[in-house]
Amino acid sequence: MQVVQQGYPCIFMRKHSLQYKIIGRLLFIAFILISVQAFPQNIRKQRADKFYESGEYSKAATLYRRALKRMKAKPEKAETNFRIADCYRRINNFKKIESFYKRAIQLNYPDPIIYLNYADVLKMLEKYDDAIVQYQNYGKYVPNDRRADEGIESTKLVREWKKTPTLHVVKIFKKINSKYDDFCPSYDEAKDYSDIYFTSNRDKNSSKTKRNSNNSITVPQKSNITGQIFCDIFQIKKNRKEEWTDPVALDTIVNTVFDDGATTITKDGKTMYYTICKMEKNKQIGCQIYESKKTAGAWGVPKFLKLVKDTTLSIGHPSVSADGAVIYFASAMKGGKGGKDIWKIEKDKKGDWTAPANVKEINTEYDEDFPCIREDGILFFSSNRFPTMGGLDIFKAEKNEDGKIAVENMKYPLNSSGDDFGIVFQGKSEKGHFTSNRPGGQGGDDIYTFEVPPVEFTVKGLVKNESNHVIPGAIVKLFGSDGSQFKDTTGKEGVFQRKLKKKTDYVFAVYKEGYFMGKGKFSTAGLVKTTELTPEVVLTTLAKTFEIPNINYDFGSWTLKPEAMLALDSLVDILKDNPNLTIELSSHTDMVGNDEINNEISQKRAQSVVDYVEERGINPDRMVAVGYGKTHPKAVTKELAAKFDFLHEGDILNDAFVNKLPKEERDIANTYNRRTEFKVLSANFVPNKK
Repeated sequence: MQVVQQGYPCIFMRKHSLQYKIIGRLLFIAFILISVQAFPQNIRKQRADKFYESGEYSKAATLYRRALKRMKAKPEKAETNFRIADCYRRINNFKKIESFYKRAIQLNYPDPIIYLNYADVLKMLEKYDDAIVQYQNYGKYVPNDRRADEGIESTKLVREWKKTPTLHVVKIFKKINSKYDDFCPSYDEAKDYSDIYFTSNRDKNSSKTKRNSNNSITVPQKSNITGQIFCDIFQIKKNRKEEWTDPVALDTIVNTVFDDGATTITKDGKTMYYTICKMEKNKQIGCQIYESKKTAGAWGVPKFLKLVKDTTLSIGHPSVSADGAVIYFASAMKGGKGGKDIWKIEKDKKGDWTAPANVKEINTEYDEDFPCIREDGILFFSSNRFPTMGGLDIFKAEKNEDGKIAVENMKYPLNSSGDDFGIVFQGKSEKGHFTSNRPGGQGGDDIYTFEVPPVEFTVKGLVKNESNHVIPGAIVKLFGSDGSQFKDTTGKEGVFQRKLKKKTDYVFAVYKEGYFMGKGKFSTAGLVKTTELTPEVVLTTLAKTFEIPNINYDFGSWTLKPEAMLALDSLVDILKDNPNLTIELSSHTDMVGNDEINNEISQKRAQSVVDYVEERGINPDRMVAVGYGKTHPKAVTKELAAKFDFLHEGDILNDAFVNKLPKEERDIANTYNRRTEFKVLSANFVPNKK
């Protein structure tokens, strides 16, 4: 893994701490002065301090740990534990970092920044509750620093984002990754995205070896910042079978003995820009952007692009626009807003690059890094600004309806608790690659693929009967609000299915001989993710008698009440949906009164129902009114028996049964005997032609 930091230019440093508050700094200085006066520093500690101040954190951490073993004074041990933790934080080595933060706090390390840094680390380790506690601790010591509240809020947002992920599908790119750091992919678009360049510090990059005075090869050079081998640029291609081949390092014309990487290639595949971080006599002199031209299929000697006068400043992570006229890059040079900022250069009329301009609309006091300008002009970058899921998150910057630049976190799963950066897109599509050191990878930094698959809507319905048995051979007719129509027949599993259109309302009808028509509706309006709708349609058999609820009359009357009319409207709908049915409408009385009067009243009540339904447009030839009086007493159903202890399923509410009941129970039984029912007589009605 490489790093970029002003003054110490290994290419890809991804951590940045804001300036300490004045009170914290004063406490820290006083603490150091006391420590120096009271406790003579050992040689290892002095050497470690020099490496720490120079940004060579891996080397510093090693020396600090050795020096720590000889320390006895608590203030010195507290400072050393903090610095070890800070070194590991800056190079993303979190395996043992917690213990050093805890120990420094136990030893009363005085600078409150320890709580903020510790909280950030805990959030990256997905220990969210512990992270909130440390953010709260920082807020107590530095109440006016908004980073405490921002840390708490962003930690809560992480949980929400993980519960409601975006449409992106993220997968690790196994063929390209190793147990080392593999990051910052880029495309040769002239090869139709089947040719990928990336950066790696894997141990097979032979260009990082050097020769001693005897011309014998020694081990590859390592960075004192990360402790890792310097990076090279690698290439991976697809063969004729569309399979990815093994990655291969570019030749030593492009790759040097120093840190090389973070490539970007023009759309025509003829020019590559990338970063080289050179060193002289074990000193880094600043990362710079270089340009290499492809001739006869081979990359040429890189040319230094002198973008600023002070070459000790670090400039890196270039991204070239589709027309090749603009390069975005990252730097902590003067004139920015805080840590590392996104800058850009443009070609003038003569073809020369202009002076760097700060992209002020997106930069903050935090770090903005790893820019990617997509073909449609939308700028993507990584930052540790608020809100973030962990370390660096990927953000998108584009103009809103008001013409202003709006910056948006890309959320989960593109972002994670780790560092997420180095994103590239295939043209204007929501498809490409990016880098992450999230849990579950193959090494340190790994390259992942991502895409937003096409959103598709389908219906997969099930047709069954009231006994929960599937109904094969049912005819399903589907009608869309856009005018589309579809017809299907259920298979042996009772299923019908169909692809649906977006933003469309649908109604459907299901027909099967011996059953009432079934129907339903659904809609794709408002759906944003791929969805399979699964309606279930229960068809009711024609071979049964149905009681119509709420058909009540005053004593001795056959006039329909308003509530009865509402219930009969449902019967009208059934007859309209099933135009070939003829039915018998029957009315029944209770066990009170003589048979002649009951028969007359029930007949008139049945006829009043027929008359009402006819007035609603149903052919009277389809209905037969029958008054049964009290000759067809109600049979107690399972549902009715569950309501009353004195009734049992199968009981017949006839004279003999009802008259032996106590008055209260007898009234209940008579109430259920007074009812209106219908049953199907035939399913082949054909109206007479006039």
